[in-house]
Order: sequence, then C-alpha cells, then structure tokens
Amino acid sequence: HGCLDRYFKISERGSSLRTEIMAGAVNFVANAYLLVLMPRILQQGGIDQRVAITAFVLSTAVGSCLVGLTANLPVPVGPGLGCAAFFAYGLTGSHETTDVAVTQMAITVCMLSGCVMSLLSVVDLPRRVFGIVPKSVKDAMPIGLGLL
Repeated sequence: HGCLDRYFKISERGSSLRTEIMAGAVNFVANAYLLVLMPRILQQGGIDQRVAITAFVLSTAVGSCLVGLTANLPVPVGPGLGCAAFFAYGLTGSHETTDVAVTQMAITVCMLSGCVMSLLSVVDLPRRVFGIVPKSVKDAMPIGLGLL
C-alpha cells in the first residue's frame, strides 16, 4: 500500500487508495459497453467475435497499464470506436465480410498506423505540434470532438 502511494503519489495529490480504486471501478463500468459493442463492430469487418473480445480486452489492459505505469495517468487506453468503425466499414468495405485478404490488409493498415503513432510519440512530435496550437483552439477541441 505504501509502495503504491509513493509510486503514484496518491496522498501527494490529495487522494486515497480507496478513492482511486473506486474511481477505477467507475471508469470500468462507464466503459463496459465497449466490451459488447467493439467485438460486434469488428465482427462486421471479418474478425471472429471471440478473437475480437480477447484482442480488445488484452490491448486495453496492456495499454492502460502502460499509460498508468509510465505516464502515471489514470486513463483507460484501448482501441477506439472510430478506429473499429473505420476498420469494419471503411477498410474492409462490407458488412460481415468473408474475404480473408481484405481483412488481413485492413489489419496490416491498422498495425502500421499504430506503429507510426508510437514512433511519433517516441520522438515527442505530438507534444511539439500541440505546443504551437493557439490556446483558443486547444480549449475548443474537446467540444468539437464531442460533437463529431
């Protein structure tokens, strides 16, 4: 308990382990709909639903742990609905596709985009680009993104 408090600076930030655990539980419940929705969308792109559930859960768990442990941020990280919809409806181009080559190409495109984004993060490009964006645009972004 003391190690967790020191590493994550829980007391220093005015919180408690109990509060953080409750916040994590609320965060999980608020995002639980994705456990049903995401595999269904990916299934329409040609991915077996059981495989989609497993991949979604594992990638979300690994991503969230990495962000929590490296950036010390309590943020869930995983595949987004927009990306899943783009995969299922944009890249594969059909509902319930059975064309394995199309599905494999779409998976490759998604993997390559993830690699590019990881590389850009390693060289700190997103922070530098975001640093030159005017404050008024930064303030408006969450609202604009919410309306999309």
